[in-house]
Amino acid sequence: SATSGADSDKRYLRRVFGSFKSIPDEVVVLWLALLARKGERETLRRSSDAFVKLNSDRLADVSGGAFAQVYAFDVLCEALGEPGRAREFAEGTLSGKGDAVAREALLARIEEHEASVAAEEDDAERRVAEEPEAAQAEAAGEED
Repeated sequence: SATSGADSDKRYLRRVFGSFKSIPDEVVVLWLALLARKGERETLRRSSDAFVKLNSDRLADVSGGAFAQVYAFDVLCEALGEPGRAREFAEGTLSGKGDAVAREALLARIEEHEASVAAEEDDAERRVAEEPEAAQAEAAGEED
């Protein structure tokens, strides 16, 4: 049933995006940023993946680079929690000679995000270690 999945994706792309070329890039960037902020993960994933597929040849230039920033950071890192994909996107899409500054800035933001997530996880683990009774009670509650 892989074919029906691909067909349904194509239908979805045509229905949601119709002719993406007729929608101003800035509107797409804003819409994805709003979906990310609202936490609409599945719609965000399908929409952004579709836009990437349809515009793969020009992603670094969409809205003067704004799309690459919003997609890699707001969508992949923050909303979807996929910093590895964000890094791959930044390195693959922003690979031109003129993209070096934007690529390095974006990769630095992704690294900061990862460090902040790791610090939050460390803090959570430390709190659990400091309050073993609460952690045990919480674990017992999860087993139910």
